[in-house]
Amino acid sequence: MSTLNDEIVREALAQLDGWQGDRRGIHRTLEITDSEHAELTERIKVVADAMRLRPDLHRAGDHTEIDLDPVDGHLLSTAQIALAARIEAAYRSIAGPTSPAGPERLAQLRLPRIWQRWRRHAGGSVADPN
Repeated sequence: MSTLNDEIVREALAQLDGWQGDRRGIHRTLEITDSEHAELTERIKVVADAMRLRPDLHRAGDHTEIDLDPVDGHLLSTAQIALAARIEAAYRSIAGPTSPAGPERLAQLRLPRIWQRWRRHAGGSVADPN
């Protein structure tokens, strides 16, 4: 897992509605119902387990808070950005077209330009996480 520089993290977050943070971690707060929270949690668990990541999810009133922190105190990597994109896609699927930015943003979550820039920055070819 390679870490990302500040510019690439900023570009990734600009394409992920509602996500905030920096190289030390990113987070998102969603206003969803309890049943939507349960469904989203299950979907995140499946993807996160496959990616061997452990996002921090907790419920606060009618909000679900998601934190994606680097593994073992390192800086943010492509894995956390890829997981954020997958979480965002799952959220859009669950919340439907009434969610902020609508379904047209779903197609933009693949982040192709960011991965290409990261590959150049990393100096190697890496399989597209999407």
